[in-house]
Amino acid sequence: LGIAECLESLGLLRARQAPDTAARLLGAAVGLRRLTGTATSVVLQHAEAAELQRSNAEAWLAGERMSSEEASVFAAEMAGGREEAAVEHEPAAKKTRSEPN
Repeated sequence: LGIAECLESLGLLRARQAPDTAARLLGAAVGLRRLTGTATSVVLQHAEAAELQRSNAEAWLAGERMSSEEASVFAAEMAGGREEAAVEHEPAAKKTRSEPN
């Protein structure tokens, strides 16, 4: 349930800036809630979520079809987690000839 709540919160935060992304995140929240047998109405009670379900149906359905792992990765990418991870794993810059050994 914690992942679904995080997806819901992130989706609501992105609703105005990136409606397609928000719909996918909120759809994923609903999909995970269905998988765990928890109420989906808590997501749809938000006016923004209900509107995005109607106006961005394709993205919403794509979110609903995501696995828990896929939704987590997508959310991390949208929150900038992937960019930070890429910087951490970036190879050290190669020395040029002018640098001392």
